[in-house]
Amino acid sequence: MRIRDLMEDEVLFVYNTTSIGQMLETIIKRRINGLPVVDQDMHVVGMLTEGDIISRSEMFSREFDPMNLSNMNVTVLMTKNPITIHPDAELSQAVAIFSATKIKQLPVISDGKLVGILSRKDIIKGMLK
Repeated sequence: MRIRDLMEDEVLFVYNTTSIGQMLETIIKRRINGLPVVDQDMHVVGMLTEGDIISRSEMFSREFDPMNLSNMNVTVLMTKNPITIHPDAELSQAVAIFSATKIKQLPVISDGKLVGILSRKDIIKGMLK
């Protein structure tokens, strides 16, 4: 089975000019844990997840001001150069990545551009087919 058989091709994403506050509104509203970050040409430049935000230790200090976080650009906290996968890759490659990392979503890239997203849940759904 190939990645294209399981991936979501209607991908939510944010541009690298988006604020963290806008990104958080999207992930809360859509009940997802993160989004790919793209430039104007749809090249993936990063990935920003709840884990990236929570892992910032200063968020738990008394001096932390949530408004500062909300107004920051997503590029400040995103994981740069995220692991990606091609739509023609074998499912076993994605399973290996998910098994070896804490990653929950893989941007799917073709010709250097975002064309889909593959999550752990997509693989489980595929098992039911």
